[in-house]
Amino acid sequence: MPTAIEKIISDHVGVKVHAGEYVETSVDLIYFHDGTGVLVFKHLEEMGVEKLGNVKTAVFFDHSVPPHSIDAATLQKYVLNSCMKYGISSIHFMGEGICHQVIHERGYVKPGQIIIGADSHTPTLGALGILALGVGALDTAYALATGKLWLKIPETILITIEGKLPKGVYAKDVILHIIGSLKAYGALGKVVEFSGSLISDLSIESRFTLCNMAVEMGAVSCFQNVDEKTIKYLRDVGVHEFKVYFSDKDSYAEIFSFDASSLEPQIACPHSVDNVKPVAEVEGTPIDQVFIGTCTNGRLEDLIEVAKILKKGKVKPYVKLII
Repeated sequence: MPTAIEKIISDHVGVKVHAGEYVETSVDLIYFHDGTGVLVFKHLEEMGVEKLGNVKTAVFFDHSVPPHSIDAATLQKYVLNSCMKYGISSIHFMGEGICHQVIHERGYVKPGQIIIGADSHTPTLGALGILALGVGALDTAYALATGKLWLKIPETILITIEGKLPKGVYAKDVILHIIGSLKAYGALGKVVEFSGSLISDLSIESRFTLCNMAVEMGAVSCFQNVDEKTIKYLRDVGVHEFKVYFSDKDSYAEIFSFDASSLEPQIACPHSVDNVKPVAEVEGTPIDQVFIGTCTNGRLEDLIEVAKILKKGKVKPYVKLII
């Protein structure tokens, strides 16, 4: 009884494979950013690679933007020069957006692909029925040179989420609650597959939020089934032809169930992402700075919610707000 992940990898390697096996598989897309690109290109140089393999590659300048120092600017120049040296033409510069968002908005990705990114939050793309893996700079360099990735096939755990979200509760609250329950090691080395009535109700943007943070409980990737919302989103960004995969019923290593109907707004407190509490428990705590954005939930639907709140009042003069 194979999981969707086992089916995707099997199709890429040409034989049936199972969780726990080690394989070398082809990849469909590679991406990285200015923060990891320096090490990626250094590894390519150390390996003596002069020409890259034939894998679609995209590079993003989205981390140190604008560069905060001469050293940061120099490193970005090195990444840009290396892109030109190796013939990488899909380059996205400051102001276009965060890599994990732009990569699907621009139609780079489609369900059933194996995608690697030199960033831990690459599993965000699992919301579109993709096996997306965050890997290190050396693995990225090897994949750029060969078009291949060596990996141990992970088991999949199923997390079902039922119920309707109460007013003022969002996908970020849901995933924080799950991480607080399962802890930062709760999905260590596994793929998390989300399902349930709540997932069906969520927007694609909110599904990205869930998958983005699955890595914070140790998951190597995240996966959600393709449905009509997924298909509409893909069509809107120009993606029409793809193959979808679903896990067999009895294929999961573990199953966890949650109900979001009575969930309160959540907050991760110092000094760990799994130190999660209802916001009500820390109500009244003074704050100095608020940052709204990031790849977890800095999308348009999030900014709309922020605007609804901010228009009701003013930011306190001693609080720094960065959007």
